[in-house]
Order: sequence, then structure tokens, then C-alpha cells
Amino acid sequence: NGSLGEDFSYTPLSGLIDDADRIFDDKDANGYVKEQFRDKHIILISLNAETDVRRGFDGIWVMEDEGSLIGIKTPLVEEMKKGRKVVFWVKHAVNGAALFPLLSPNIYFSSDARMGFTTDLEDFDIGDDVVDEKQISLRVGTAEGYLINGGYDYRILKPMVRSRYWLSINIKGGTPEFSTEPWDQLPNEAGWILLTDNGDGDYADPDDTLWGNDRLVVDAQKAKWLGVSDGTADTIGEIAFNLGIERNYVVVTNDDDFDTKADRIMRDWRDGLNQAKSSLQRIIEEIRETPIAGTYDDRREARGKVINLYKQAISWLRRYEEVLDRSGSQRSELRTRIEALKLDAQLDKPDRGGGGGGGGGGGGGGRPGRGIG
Repeated sequence: NGSLGEDFSYTPLSGLIDDADRIFDDKDANGYVKEQFRDKHIILISLNAETDVRRGFDGIWVMEDEGSLIGIKTPLVEEMKKGRKVVFWVKHAVNGAALFPLLSPNIYFSSDARMGFTTDLEDFDIGDDVVDEKQISLRVGTAEGYLINGGYDYRILKPMVRSRYWLSINIKGGTPEFSTEPWDQLPNEAGWILLTDNGDGDYADPDDTLWGNDRLVVDAQKAKWLGVSDGTADTIGEIAFNLGIERNYVVVTNDDDFDTKADRIMRDWRDGLNQAKSSLQRIIEEIRETPIAGTYDDRREARGKVINLYKQAISWLRRYEEVLDRSGSQRSELRTRIEALKLDAQLDKPDRGGGGGGGGGGGGGGRPGRGIG
């Protein structure tokens, strides 16, 4: 539950996978799941998440590797390559989170689930049409890779993210036939179902419509039509039944309460992240309240305090870098400020009678994890 890339990111996901491996204890000497356990020892991910709505489609980047940081999808893909069966149970998957379950060939939808994007790549605009299309193509190509990885028809993707596309489907003998032709140009035969129009003119959804049909929004029924879902399930028992393990499945729990071990891993991560944010906010406030002024001794003490606060901030940002400082730019900026304060200290001289002097305050504002000092 929560925000993909924040509440649920690389570190807790890796912890979940490592813990599953420890409990199952079913891998061979080369790290691959033994054949006889591949349909029995299953990781089930219940997904009720979205990425930051302000980023829209670009929320997908929290799943990708960035520099030295490993993206969310990497440990999952690696585990599946080793023979682990990973099943997604989609309840709510929006923006970047809409692509996450498509990495797996095993997906179930809850009866009221939605998978889709709240923004339209048609609105992508940095001032140059040619550059815009190149950037859109980059994003679409990256996203299509998720569907290809999971074994799904990549043609589903474009109607999900761009309103210019028509998409209709005809189920013949259980095999979906897709068409991107306008509705009035489809073959004159029964069975066609309109999934999306092109959002143009009379086809445009009202401005206040969140889930219209200008872009493809996948619900439980559409997921089955599109071959994305293995079935609809509202309980773990229903999923177990569909997987053929209803008589002998076990949900692993902690010894001291009724939460699953996964719940504890996620809760510990979320609590630690919240502590980091609170600590960074406190650091910001302390820096604001520490002017580098007064006597020489006052200034020296203030610089030392601010430098120590910056080091604390760097430590928190490093610990939760995958959420708070993916690019490392904030830590780089803080190290620069530390060096500047050290240089100021070398140039500062004891007062010659009289009071005061010295530089300004220790730092300005900022939001936790989004700018310090």
C-alpha cells in the first residue's frame, strides 16, 4: 500500500525477497529455485499503490536503475529469472505503479481494481515538437519493455498513455483481436468492443473526468479481455484456488503478532523513512536558528554546529537515497556548503576589540529530503 518508490522501494522489496528465499530454502547451489518447488513456493504481491501524481507518467523512472541506485524492478526481475513464481494481486495501480505488475506473467485483479495513468503524454511539451516526440518515444519504448518482459501484447501500452489512439477488441474463440481503426471504420461484424476513442472533438472526455475512455484504463473485465489478468479475486483464498494450491497454502506470519513478515518489513521501512523526513525537517529548522554571527568564538561554534547538522543530513539522505536523493545532488550540495564553511573558518580572525562580525545565517529553507539548508 502507498506510494511506489517511497513506501515501497528497492530496499524493502529486496528484504521481502531475501526473507522469502530464507523461508522457502529451495534454491540450488547456483541460486536457482529447484524445479519441484517452482509452482509451490510463490511470492504474492498485493499492490495498492501509485507513484507521485505530480510526476504523472514519469513515475515509471522510480522503477529503473539510476546511476549507482538500483531500481525497484531489478530485484523482482532477477528473482523471476531464477525460477521464482511471482504473482501480483492488483487492487490499485496508477501512474508508474501501473507498469510494475506487468513485469510478471502472473496477475490477478480484484473486482474493483484499476490500472492506468492520470496524465496524457499528448500534453508533454518542452517547447519543441520534434524533441517532444523523441522524449515521448523514449518513455513509450521503456514502458513497452515491461509488457514484453511479462509476455503481454505491447500494443496495449500506447492507448494507456496517449489519447490519440483508438483501441477496440473482438474476442474470437477466446483469442483477442485488436484494432486501432476508428470505431466507424471497423469491420461490419458483431463482437467488437470499444475500449478507447481518440479523445478528439465530440469524443473528448469532460475536463473533470478522471477515468474516461480517451485513454485505456484497465479494470478487472478489460484485464481478462486483454489477456493481462489470470482471473478476478478478492481474497487470498480465491487466488490460492486459482493457482491450484487452495488445500495447502500458508501465509507466513511473525511470531509475536498476526501481521505477516512482509507487513513488518514494510512497516519498518516506512517508519524509518518517516523518521528520516522528521529529522531532516528538524535539521533545517536548527540551521535556520543558527546564525553565524557574534564574537569570534560564537562564530566558530556556530560553524561547527552547522557543519555537524549538514553531516547528519547527508547521513539520512544516504540511508534513504533511493527515495530522498536519487541523483545524489543534495548530498553534493551539502558537501560543498561544508567546505565553504571550513574555508570561512580559516579566513575568519579573532575580534580586535568590540563585538560582533562574521557571516550570515547557517542556512535557509527547504523540504525534508527535497533540499536542505
